Amino acid sequence: MKSWKAGIFFLIAFFIQCSFLNVISIAGYTPNLLLCLVIVFSLYEEQIYGLLYGVLFGVFYDICFADVVGPTPIALVLVALVIFVLREYANIENIVNMWVTSLLSILLYYALNW
Repeated sequence: MKSWKAGIFFLIAFFIQCSFLNVISIAGYTPNLLLCLVIVFSLYEEQIYGLLYGVLFGVFYDICFADVVGPTPIALVLVALVIFVLREYANIENIVNMWVTSLLSILLYYALNW
């Protein structure tokens, strides 16, 4: 995938996350589209678009919605790096490995942001 296509995906996800998605809530929680894109791009792309755009849009997200700038991009970078390491040891075509990697990534992200 080209870099600009990945950027468009992140830009659309950022605008949906910031505007429309806050209306949808399941038990008080909303999905984090930026985290989902970082996980997907880090798992299935050979380039580091998930890491780069995760940092960029994580900074934008913190500027717009957080009291402190920095925790979200740091958490997204660490999630992408963990996925890069796990991708070397796990078969990403196996659905169980993908779910375990995604679950570990989500738990790591929210533990770091907490």
